[in-house]
Amino acid sequence: MTVQNQPTCEETMQTSDPSLLKEIKYIAGWCLILVALLQGTLLTVGLWAPDILLGSLLGLIAALLNLVAMAYTLQRAAGRGQETAGRILKASSALRRLLLFVICLVGGAMPCFRWWAVPIPLFFPRLAVTLRTLGKGGRPMKRERL
Repeated sequence: MTVQNQPTCEETMQTSDPSLLKEIKYIAGWCLILVALLQGTLLTVGLWAPDILLGSLLGLIAALLNLVAMAYTLQRAAGRGQETAGRILKASSALRRLLLFVICLVGGAMPCFRWWAVPIPLFFPRLAVTLRTLGKGGRPMKRERL
């Protein structure tokens, strides 16, 4: 533990919930599949280009980093009081959204990325969660209030 009684990154990763890591791997797998389907579809209709692949990969990396940051924040906030956890989650959400926005701007500004290919993979984690919910008979996952 550090001086402020907050675990270091290494301590948090060592004590991370196995089910959390399983969910991250599941969502990451679906995101990779969806990017491959996007690329395959564009290749099939004759619209594929290398800059589309690069833009999709940039968006995929941003989406997966966002997912890992969200999981880390949730794990960090879980042991806190309701008010403190709420502040941590709001601050994290704002910073993560800002970072995603900046990544989309960079992807749109650089000529090596196709501007519309960057934000599309940002929706894939949500789609993966929806597919997981539908696979469980349409029952939504239980949410606990902080």
